[in-house]
Order: sequence, then C-alpha cells, then structure tokens
Amino acid sequence: MQKHLHEPLPRFYAGGVKKIERVAVIPGEERRPVDKPSDKSLLRTAMSFLLGAWLLGTILVAFIAAENFWIIDRLLATSLHPVFHETVSLLPVGEARALLRYLASEQNRFFFMWWGWAEAVLGIALLAMAARSGSGRLLLGFALMLALVASTQLYLTPRIVEVGRSLDFIPRELPPPNLRTFGMLHAAYSAVDLLKLLAGGWMTWVLLKQSRIGTKSMEKVDKKAESSRKPS
Repeated sequence: MQKHLHEPLPRFYAGGVKKIERVAVIPGEERRPVDKPSDKSLLRTAMSFLLGAWLLGTILVAFIAAENFWIIDRLLATSLHPVFHETVSLLPVGEARALLRYLASEQNRFFFMWWGWAEAVLGIALLAMAARSGSGRLLLGFALMLALVASTQLYLTPRIVEVGRSLDFIPRELPPPNLRTFGMLHAAYSAVDLLKLLAGGWMTWVLLKQSRIGTKSMEKVDKKAESSRKPS
C-alpha cells in the first residue's frame, strides 16, 4: 500500500500566514497528521543515552566488585607501605585478609543494592519512552530487562547479602554449609546479568536500525517536498 504525503498551501489570515501541518494519506484511510520526525529522533536519542548508561553501569559495577577482592591479595603481597605491613604483622595469620575481605564484601553489597534500584528507575523510564514511541520490539525488550532487574533486586541480591554475611569470618579450611548455596546464588546472578546485557545489545541494535530508517524516511520526504515545489 502506498502512502502519499500532501503539504497544503499556506493559508492567509489577518494576523499573518499560518502553515498547515503535513498529513499522511493512505488510500482508503482518513487523513492523519504525520508524527514530527524531530520528536521521535529526540526520543530515540534519550533512549540510547539511558540504555548506554545502563549497560555501562552494569559492566562497571561487576568490574568494581571483582576488583575490590583482587586488590586485597595484591596489597598483602606487593604493598610498598611499611606501616601497612607493620600493622598487618600485628594481627594473627589470616586475620588481616579476612578483615579486608569483609570490608570489600560490605562495599559490594552496598553497590549492588543501590545499583539495582538505579537499574529499576532506568528500566521504568525506558519502558515509558518505548510505549510512547509505539515500537513493540523496544517495549518487549525493555520489559524483559526490567523483569530481569526485578528478579535480582527482589530475590537474588537480598539472598546473596543474607547468605554472604553468614559466611563472614567463617574459617574456610572446611567448606561451610552455606558456601555452596552462595556459589549457586552468585552464578544465577551472573547468568541474569549476562541475559540483561544481551537484551541490552538487542535494544541497541533496534534503536540503531530505527534511527537509520527514520533518517532515510526524512530524506525521502524532503525530496518529495522539493520536487512538488518545482514548477511543472
């Protein structure tokens, strides 16, 4: 079915000239206004910015959480500060490492809890924008990402915090009973995060594709408008 764009002539009023908005006409349907391309372009830009912040934040939080533990062994092995080594030597063997790991664990728990709520805000905002854009694929993708965030924030993260705190300062010579549970919860969280990143990559591709289609459509509209203004 072919869509025709009509741009009516300006109407003259006593107060000046008023230009009528372009309308799209499809044979057999009523005339309807064309969505302003600039509005949709701004909406896609806003969604791209928020989605980029979401994906980048997810990667950074995961890196920071891992680095908080990695740096402990590096400090104990390679720190050049004499006071640090003097203080560590005053503690029983292994106590300094356990204390530093507890500090890192509490930092990570704080980061993951608050990042989860930030993700929820980003997901709700993107879902509202997707609904306004009228794109079913964007709506589905952002709804999926928000559902994954809900699963981590409402169940996995609280359980990881609860089980993790029960393991703080527990000797690891013999595996504690909750250690297996903690490992399973952590693996589930990592799998959900990976699915969320994959869904975010899909949303990025959809936004890029829609942006290219919108640009091509505007070029066609501009060409038709220029040709219609040329004298026959």
